[in-house]
Amino acid sequence: MLCCMLALFGVRAVAQTATLRVWADDMTMTADGQTVTRLTVYETDAVDYSAFNMAFILPKGVSVAKVKKGRVYVDDVELNADRFEGLDHSIAVNMPDETTLKVMCYSNSLSEIYPDDADGNTVEELFSIGLVADPSTMNGEYEVRIVDCAFTPAEGHASELTETVTFNMSVTGGTDGSNIHFTLNEGGYGTLILPFEAELPEGLSAFRCTGVSGSSVLTEQQLAIPANTPLLMAGTPGSYVFTGIPTNTENNYTSGIMTGVYKDTPIASGYVLQCLDGVMGFYPVDATKPITVPSNRCYIEMPQSVRCLELGNLLTAISDYTNGAKGDTIHDLHGRRLTTSIRHGVQIRNGNKVIVE
Repeated sequence: MLCCMLALFGVRAVAQTATLRVWADDMTMTADGQTVTRLTVYETDAVDYSAFNMAFILPKGVSVAKVKKGRVYVDDVELNADRFEGLDHSIAVNMPDETTLKVMCYSNSLSEIYPDDADGNTVEELFSIGLVADPSTMNGEYEVRIVDCAFTPAEGHASELTETVTFNMSVTGGTDGSNIHFTLNEGGYGTLILPFEAELPEGLSAFRCTGVSGSSVLTEQQLAIPANTPLLMAGTPGSYVFTGIPTNTENNYTSGIMTGVYKDTPIASGYVLQCLDGVMGFYPVDATKPITVPSNRCYIEMPQSVRCLELGNLLTAISDYTNGAKGDTIHDLHGRRLTTSIRHGVQIRNGNKVIVE
């Protein structure tokens, strides 16, 4: 049934209306694996539709509840009784991975969904889903996104939301905080992505990879570790532990030219950080020998054009202040060493970001 419904959506062209609105209630989840909380979704438009599909990006540990129907248990999803009274619509949900919830609704007779009740009163509620959170779900405040949202009329083109819709989900009663272990190898460089904000421990520096100039990676130093941001780390080799409450609702995030992952991810293209022939840099992945990027690590996702994306003067810049060099050592935000201080702007002096007015 799900395959048929997906195929039907796939053959329709997509358009937009200025009046289509979709939204959902904020909700609070109790992470005990038993308490059911309803996710309620609303829709209005001047156009009458016969089918729709959408997806939700949920926190890890949240899933669809089950209810008993006759002799079996089924997904706890309900169409609004007023808007679907007497219609032949079917609604189905599935979770293709641990954070994505897909919803599809279709009518075999292409019946139009009612915008009101039997007395002509406007009804905005469209459907609801019972959700549960298991005890491993991290406590915290999450922004849940509604994506791939499209509504299809009986005749004509589908209407697709062009702006991302979000609502808030608060999780309590679950797990407080998560420990993420990070090891910086002997070369003193590595990549890292954290699902929460964290302070930089002594001995570590963090950089966003913002672009490429020729064959060199351009970087921007960070004063702390922002959440869900892939970073190039540099400093004293050793093991570090970061603790916080995850805020991620996706398995990977991209910032600048780098992508960070939260689960082991096989890749067959792009660049990964390595030290080859004594040179530290991002080297292309051999398509015939795919590699796996470990969780909480990052890679550069861009067409392969050079043998190595070099770190350039960033290497010298980092070694100057991580080795405790004396005196004023000045660099710009790309790690390039400066012979004199800039007149105004931001510079890095002895490893610290300084604003010169």
